[in-house]
Amino acid sequence: MMIYLIVFFISALILYIGTRQKNKILTWLSIFAALFLVCFLAALRDEEVGTDVLTYVKMLFYRARASRSWAGYYVRNKHFEIGYLALNYIISRITDKLYILHYLIEFIICINIVISFLELGKKDYLWFGMTVYYLLYYNQSYNLVRQTISCSFVFLAFSLLRNQKYGRTIFFLAIAISFHISSIIAVLGIVLYIASKKFALKVTHAICLISIVYYLIGERLIYIIINWISIFQKYSSYFLREYTYDIPITLLLYLVFALIESILIYKTSMRGQADSSADNDKETNHWNLFLMNINLISVIMIPFLSGVVFFWRLSLSLNFLSMYTLIDVPKRVLNINVRGKYQKNISQGIVISFLVIYWIVYYVIFNNNETIPYVFAV
Repeated sequence: MMIYLIVFFISALILYIGTRQKNKILTWLSIFAALFLVCFLAALRDEEVGTDVLTYVKMLFYRARASRSWAGYYVRNKHFEIGYLALNYIISRITDKLYILHYLIEFIICINIVISFLELGKKDYLWFGMTVYYLLYYNQSYNLVRQTISCSFVFLAFSLLRNQKYGRTIFFLAIAISFHISSIIAVLGIVLYIASKKFALKVTHAICLISIVYYLIGERLIYIIINWISIFQKYSSYFLREYTYDIPITLLLYLVFALIESILIYKTSMRGQADSSADNDKETNHWNLFLMNINLISVIMIPFLSGVVFFWRLSLSLNFLSMYTLIDVPKRVLNINVRGKYQKNISQGIVISFLVIYWIVYYVIFNNNETIPYVFAV
């Protein structure tokens, strides 16, 4: 347990110091040093740390290594997404070491998130943003390998969408889908972003109404429709829930923080609408409303996540976007005029403390993704 937290702390500390350097070379050296630690930790793990390693990661890599051609490898494993197969095949041409594959997978995930934060101008918050990733999703990347890679590309795509780089957004979203087909749900996120820009709070009201209808009559109908479309048949169970209302403590923790985030976003959005300064332009308000709607969807989905067979995996691409709102909590606290000399540091400390509790409950106590205890490869 402690090895994870120690590596997270050292990596975040290196980022904190490095991103405050005026020399760009030193900054990037610090970023790579910080990422090296978490990637190296991922590389050194035993194959039993994270269940998907033995399920498909190891198998696909050694199949790629043994294959004489890409065509033969792809035909044999075409039920897996082409992006992940291509990554395995390329790396297998270079090395036969599984730990190098682990290292490069984690590096791809982390560098996507780093670039996303930098794209949004969050250089000073990079240490904080990566800490949020470490505590929310790092351990998950040991298990849900394909999907976490995919989610990192979705995260990057939405950072580019925020800056109106639509061509790059589509490109990286396509890459995300090539690693895990469930990320196609991110297309709905783009629709939601466009709708939030055009219709503002009307979208929020519509989400509530649609959710009520879906709870009453919609889910069985969607299950039937999904089964009609052959490409999605293996994911149809993601939509169908068992009728239970036992909500795990980890989801309750997520629910509480999502509600707090939504309140802060709403307050800063309403303040921004009354403020015509450059810091509160329309584009920022549109982005804030979009994040609030994403949080609202997350809250509405809580009962589903407690009882659905793998439904939460389908929602993961959108849940990844919660990192945007988490890193902005200190800024939003300042924007609603909470007084105090150290309010930013205090609010960052509260967020990190909450996420440490979440990490302990989710990954340690309940051992989700089976990454505790950490075991070094022999």
